[in-house]
Amino acid sequence: MEKIKVLLLEGGKRPSNQTRDELGAKGIQALPVQDLAACLAALESDNNHSVILDLDLQRAGIEAVQKIHSTFPNVAIVVLASLERLTVVDEALSQGAWDFVIKQPDLSHLQELPQAISRNEEKKRLKAEAGRSREESERLRAEAGRYQEEANKLRSALERGDGGPKEKAVDEVLADIAEDLKSPLAAMIGYLEIASTISPERAEPNQLLSIKRIGSLARRLFDLVMNHTGALDIEAGKFELQKNPFEIKQILELAVQDKQGEAIAKNVDLALEAVNDLPAISVDAVQIERALGILISNAITLSPLGGSVTVSSRLEGDRLAIAVKDSGAGIFQEEIPLLFDRRKKLRRRGADVSTVGLFVAHHIVSMHGGRIDVQSDPIEGTTLTISLPV
Repeated sequence: MEKIKVLLLEGGKRPSNQTRDELGAKGIQALPVQDLAACLAALESDNNHSVILDLDLQRAGIEAVQKIHSTFPNVAIVVLASLERLTVVDEALSQGAWDFVIKQPDLSHLQELPQAISRNEEKKRLKAEAGRSREESERLRAEAGRYQEEANKLRSALERGDGGPKEKAVDEVLADIAEDLKSPLAAMIGYLEIASTISPERAEPNQLLSIKRIGSLARRLFDLVMNHTGALDIEAGKFELQKNPFEIKQILELAVQDKQGEAIAKNVDLALEAVNDLPAISVDAVQIERALGILISNAITLSPLGGSVTVSSRLEGDRLAIAVKDSGAGIFQEEIPLLFDRRKKLRRRGADVSTVGLFVAHHIVSMHGGRIDVQSDPIEGTTLTISLPV
């Protein structure tokens, strides 16, 4: 592991060896620098250093913080100051300092310095990882945009042509695009899941929130790709089921658990109200969970920030009903027939309704001998209910 390196900008004609010795004892390489110019020159040569700046000894300490931060924004700056100079510390933090340590008469603050340096090295690492995640997300978004543009060109050519073989060719291209997107998206989601396990005390709240939001967007894009792939398989007659007796409550719990991250990212309360004594039914558990997940994602999309989505189940004679209710503005009656048409677009502020996903969910439920009923009201929101034979 690379050794942590620190520049000591303490001021004064004679640099103190106490700080350097304390950091050295903790395995941190500390290099005293005489003034701001020397500090900037050292950072120009190697900006992997952090900086400790003593506000008591530096006459122009705030200006030094400003200059270092503006020139090297990714360099961690830890300021030292006596207790009576807290206002100066506040100003330093507002100008780009990352952390501070209050000086103590008994020099006990020297023991706190290594902890502050290590803490900010971790922040620096997280910041770099978040930056790489953003870059990867932007790259994937750009790739998706290029694929979508190409698909639009092909579809436009199809609409001008006579259909038949041309439509099949377009679907084959879309299938190839979807396959190409699966692997990088799956890798990105895995990376983000690892990053999201970082404990809150080791990262700033906004960093953790950004990681969660990027992860949520990546998962939504992955689900979209999977839905398009599923739709193409359905239309090509390649979609099959593997039915076995299964406890439906377990499927509900897994589907809700899988969508909790998406709900949290939008500040939507996702709740499950499942009856305990539901009978086991013969289903393809993976596909039913997939269909239910699509309905839940759709409900989260339609719900406003701070809204709610409820998943419930009940027996209705010889059928099992699974309802997904959102708290959104509802669907117009004339739009309801379009919900399950993958080639139609239903626009909403903030996000579109995933008709391609609902197309896949409708087909999965139909293959089980079931149906999806739609109830919608401008005030009460929309409820999609899966009805399956018991």
